[in-house]
Amino acid sequence: MTTGVEEQRKAVQAGYWQLLRFNPALMDEGKNPLQIDSKLPAGELSAFMAGENRFRLTKKLNSAKYDDMVKLADKKRARRDSVLRQLAEKINFEG
Repeated sequence: MTTGVEEQRKAVQAGYWQLLRFNPALMDEGKNPLQIDSKLPAGELSAFMAGENRFRLTKKLNSAKYDDMVKLADKKRARRDSVLRQLAEKINFEG
């Protein structure tokens, strides 16, 4: 696994993973305890998935199912990102 860090970076850039922190101690300071460190997805989720063996194998075995899986994953990624960002904006803890 010589390219593990690079693959993790690609996963974050495509929105497959989100980088976030939750620090309850910030509530005592009146600050938002939820901070999202990852930027908005820059790459296509399908491009990231095409680079992963587990997804390439699925595509090879059943390309129609793979296409459906990519569409569903993209919808879920967009929804998850939207919910997390809304949550981070709306949380307002006052110690």
